[in-house]
Amino acid sequence: MRGASEEPGFLTDVNVQLLLFGGKGGVGKTTASAATALHLASLYPEKSLLLVSTDPAHSLADSFDGTVPPANLQVMELDVQAYLADFKEKNRQRLMEMPDLIRKWLEALDALLAKHRYMKKLFRGTYERDDLDHFIEGLAASVKQMEKLLKDHRQCQFVPVMLAEALSIEETLDLIRELQRLRIGVVDVVINRLYPE
Repeated sequence: MRGASEEPGFLTDVNVQLLLFGGKGGVGKTTASAATALHLASLYPEKSLLLVSTDPAHSLADSFDGTVPPANLQVMELDVQAYLADFKEKNRQRLMEMPDLIRKWLEALDALLAKHRYMKKLFRGTYERDDLDHFIEGLAASVKQMEKLLKDHRQCQFVPVMLAEALSIEETLDLIRELQRLRIGVVDVVINRLYPE
């Protein structure tokens, strides 16, 4: 972790392609991510940036207070519940939380489908790939790509946002330990509301 007087690396590291801000509710994740996006948009006007909020209580637009973001910054507030419902409706499969769990699930599903493929080949004399095969392969490729990005410490960083309070410190330490276990890079922590108190 950097000292309080040093500029955080995620503001200047040109290798970082994905920044994730997380923490408990009310610690300032939206403010920190919006300020970072504005800073990076002004620092790198030739690059296109995307700021996405998945917070169910959308407040990202409020952070801009009616100000139009720079031309190179697109701002989106995703309705995660609607996307999850749409995914379930289209695929009728359960959505897992982490890429590793999805990968294991896909391996198990693929093993179960091996019997299905064998039976089709046995009775038809040949096996042609179907929509289920294409779905599994596409999802597996997406999971592999996301897992690779999340574990690439040069391209992806998770930035915990916290308050300088005992409970927030403990929760953030738990979060950092879990991120380290998952091999997701944490270099900087934003500690909000330090001043003027």
